[in-house]
Amino acid sequence: VLRRRLSTPSPVDTAQRRSDRAELRSHLDAQARLQGQLEVTEAELENLAALQKEFRQLVRQREETEGLYHTYFRKLADSRISNEMDLKRIANISVIQGGRVPLGPIRPNRRLYVAVGATVGVILGCLAAFLIEALRPPPRAHAAPVRLRLRQG
Repeated sequence: VLRRRLSTPSPVDTAQRRSDRAELRSHLDAQARLQGQLEVTEAELENLAALQKEFRQLVRQREETEGLYHTYFRKLADSRISNEMDLKRIANISVIQGGRVPLGPIRPNRRLYVAVGATVGVILGCLAAFLIEALRPPPRAHAAPVRLRLRQG
């Protein structure tokens, strides 16, 4: 708006023109100052991205160092225990494989129990029948048949 007013010839007095030019200069100076601030901010933003990358690397390095520290700490504790056990002449026992949660129930295995029970039942039933038959006294060949009389009355 100011540039248009200054570029078009009009019967504006010189004081108004000077005021408009001063205002235009102040706006241009503010624009230049803001442009400089924008460039500084963009440079800081680029620097921020590099700092974020460095931060991620430092976090990774810290986690790795923490892991090593915990490993060394456990080994130190194990060696202290081992030394103490050696001094007291106690056998060193170590866990070969850690425990784990089973995927399914271990007991009762009902199908197996029913199959084994049925098989054992059939075998014991046959064995009992054979034993009863073997232990039974043999029938007498010459004995008269026993007649039972029923009382009426």
